[in-house]
Amino acid sequence: EPLIHLTRALEESRLREVILGLRFLPIEKTASILKRYLHSNDAELQLYAQSIMQDGQEKLQGRFATTQPLAVPGSPANTASFIGAGLRLLDSPLTPDSEHLAIINKLLGPAEAVLASDTAHPRLAFETGRFCVRTDRLDDAARMLARLPKDSPLQVTLQRLLDHRQNILAPQPPLAFRYDIH
Repeated sequence: EPLIHLTRALEESRLREVILGLRFLPIEKTASILKRYLHSNDAELQLYAQSIMQDGQEKLQGRFATTQPLAVPGSPANTASFIGAGLRLLDSPLTPDSEHLAIINKLLGPAEAVLASDTAHPRLAFETGRFCVRTDRLDDAARMLARLPKDSPLQVTLQRLLDHRQNILAPQPPLAFRYDIH
């Protein structure tokens, strides 16, 4: 949010430096700013924005592709990395909706294997729980939540994600007040 305000207030010459600096931040956090400058009158800014977005998305896709063969049943850390990389790719605003189903299908096998096992690897349980929340399998997410150490940062984060998603899918009824007007 502060970056958006900064980019709106800067003159063109300083703006190039800021846009170039965005390449060091996660693409998920900078994509909205970079998309805005794809339509800039400044051709150089357009080129910077396009190349930074392209590099960021390629990094996400590369991480997903390189971790996929390592996600085997005997390697919980690698499986957690693969599921996490897939979720970051899904959450990227640059990933087209048409690719979401293919990514979810690739993550489904390892996630199902974790759900069927009794693994207690915290990061793997966390990433699998995130996947379950993302795919609206909230009962499975709750099972993964139970495998996490109590009050750990992973447990607290997954609990918040699960509560948030439950509230979206089944919102609480609005509070009703009864007013008596005399």
